Amino acid sequence: MRVYSSWMMQREPERFVPMFFKIARQRGARVCREFAGRVPLLRRIARPRVGPTTGAAGQADETPVIPADLLAYFAKHNGPGRALRARHNGHAPRVLHYIGGLVPGGAERQLCNFVGGAVRRGWDMRVLISNPMTGDYTHYAHLLHRVNVFPDSAGAHFNPKFLEAVRPLRQRLELLTHLPAFFLPWTIEIFGELLADPPDLFHAWLDHTNVWGGIAALLADVPVIILSTRNVNPDNFPYMARPEFRPWYQLLAASPRVHFINNSTSGARDYAAWLGLPEDRFHVVRNGIDFSSVARPAEAEISQLRASVGLPAGASVVVGVFRLSAEKRPLLFAEVVARAMAERPNLHALIVGVGPLESDLHAAIGRTGFGERFHLLGRRHDVATIISAADLLLLTSLHEGTPNVVLEAQWLGRPVVATTAGGTTDAVSHGETGLLVDVEDVDGLAAAVASLLDDAASRQRFGSAGPRFIETHFGLDRMVDETLQVYEHALSTPS
Repeated sequence: MRVYSSWMMQREPERFVPMFFKIARQRGARVCREFAGRVPLLRRIARPRVGPTTGAAGQADETPVIPADLLAYFAKHNGPGRALRARHNGHAPRVLHYIGGLVPGGAERQLCNFVGGAVRRGWDMRVLISNPMTGDYTHYAHLLHRVNVFPDSAGAHFNPKFLEAVRPLRQRLELLTHLPAFFLPWTIEIFGELLADPPDLFHAWLDHTNVWGGIAALLADVPVIILSTRNVNPDNFPYMARPEFRPWYQLLAASPRVHFINNSTSGARDYAAWLGLPEDRFHVVRNGIDFSSVARPAEAEISQLRASVGLPAGASVVVGVFRLSAEKRPLLFAEVVARAMAERPNLHALIVGVGPLESDLHAAIGRTGFGERFHLLGRRHDVATIISAADLLLLTSLHEGTPNVVLEAQWLGRPVVATTAGGTTDAVSHGETGLLVDVEDVDGLAAAVASLLDDAASRQRFGSAGPRFIETHFGLDRMVDETLQVYEHALSTPS
């Protein structure tokens, strides 16, 4: 619990007791004691009361229902002509970006690439994350520092301007108490930030922060709200799926102030169908590569890398760079590579990434009989060198938006074998820079890998075409320009 949650619990305990019980039911006694320690009124009720039916994760087995008072408020205040207009006043609009953290991920990298490009064009950008500014949450912070943007954690520091801004908003404080415990504390923190230092445009990235931040931005009267979705809808990912997502997204979509972005046509189509929206509610902005941050390494660096991970001289290498989670299918990656290894004793595999399936991947690799030729490298900062040390990159995903690693591999002159998941079909020029195989065609993946490993001329031809293809279709300037066009359209469209 950070500064704005603490303030509201201290100053408005009678309003936030219901909030306390919501969180207590879902998060257990430790959280109850934390809140109770901060608010004396709550000490006598620090033992949570758990409802009669809970799911496997301790969450209530019920369909999320948006409270009637919230529905009524948004219906009244978010119709045409109700929203505030952006305040240009001769200056570039002020934009606040909000995301869970700057961890090693595609959306996080794209946010930093975009902010850097927009700042160089004269736009005023801030970045807040929902998690603490520590550890992996700061992985890409250095990309923002280059353009003098210094990200911070929402609610980490109390801004006195919040006090004046919140004074006339007692009804909205009451509305906050009716939000689901799943996102209430985070919504309060970003709500406080939006009141204390209001932007003209609020841009959230990824599902959790889209919902938490989108609701806060509506309550804070932010004129324009951009929600960047990636990949396909969260119901496709067991570790991401939450019953709250769809109804709250639909509530956000009912506001003319809210605009959506997705990074692939297939992803936009999937989200639109899931939410029951027309496809044209989603602007498609494909990823852009910051070529200056993906430098081609020198041969000496590549040789040093190969030696450091234990690759024999002359070994062929397949590389995979992905989160070790179900949608990336790391066990399928191991199966496909093991088939190639069975006929190629000098073939090795490098795997970069971490995730919940790491132990399963270790076990699967052990069963192949080629365990000594798989090198699991974990999380790395020298991904460009690792890709450059390989003969080809393999991506076996079930779902994708526009995979950055595929773009970067082609930019680095390495051919790609990938499934036709999501935006990958746009990200690879089949037969020119790589080979695309149907998502369910395991034999086809194995055949594609084998064909490129055995055909040096094709690898050379694909590798030479890759940089031209990426520079033409996935340059950073194009991505920045298209995103700014979405901004300008949203800022100039009456809501």
